[in-house]
Amino acid sequence: MHITCFDFSGIYETLYEDFSPAAEGPSFLFREKGDKITDLSNKRYLIKCSELKGTNAYCDPEAEEELRRRISCVPDMPQGIHFLDNGNYHYMSALITEQIKIPYVLLLIDHHPDFRPPAFGEVLSCGSWVLRALRTQPLLRRVVMAGVDEQLFYEEGADEVNVILAKSSGASSLPASVLQLLPAELPVFLSIDKDVLSTEEVRTNWDQGRMRVAELLELVETVCKNRQVIGADICGEPAQADATLEFCPSCVFGGAGESCAERSVAVNAALLHALRSVSDKR
Repeated sequence: MHITCFDFSGIYETLYEDFSPAAEGPSFLFREKGDKITDLSNKRYLIKCSELKGTNAYCDPEAEEELRRRISCVPDMPQGIHFLDNGNYHYMSALITEQIKIPYVLLLIDHHPDFRPPAFGEVLSCGSWVLRALRTQPLLRRVVMAGVDEQLFYEEGADEVNVILAKSSGASSLPASVLQLLPAELPVFLSIDKDVLSTEEVRTNWDQGRMRVAELLELVETVCKNRQVIGADICGEPAQADATLEFCPSCVFGGAGESCAERSVAVNAALLHALRSVSDKR
């Protein structure tokens, strides 16, 4: 399972020491140093996007086409695990999932439904990408949302026939409720925004939910063990200005004295382990 990081804000800058420009290929494509693996499924890529204009929260048409070109340079898209920077770039999920060539279900784990009609015509945005995907991808058969604020879900009109909000109840946990809504015969693409997590767990650049890391990991592992997951993306890094700030030492996940960026990396590592360990057993 290959891993791709799309770096818009510079938050992944520390990773550059582990990567080098591809010997053959475009200047924005970086491969892991010393990479001699011939199996593409085990490669790591870093796609530099920080010089692109018109990408912050809203993606203008010119940037959208350029991002499609950059996505196409990564083999086997949309398979693998894709890191998308902070929540302003969650719209990348729409561009990645449009590469899927078979009927599928989108599982969105997020504090926001990302279902608002675009504010500027049909310009793709971090707040409208799910609506865009439903309107433009006939192979997207259903969207299941978990962790989404219920009030936002209805305010944004996400209660369409093909969009379902999963809820826990006294008789059913959230993972069990999600499984019931994911048709067993359809593969799943998993999109995670870490703003679903409590501010006691991680800091993002958006308002956040109340989920704990352990609950998120249980949900991810349950889905991966019981459904075919064809790919996943993860966003919700801290804003670059907050990256070096010390995180709340009372947080139960990780150690005291971590920076916001270090805490975010720790959560990424836990998610990556959950996704890869389950995938490796399939």
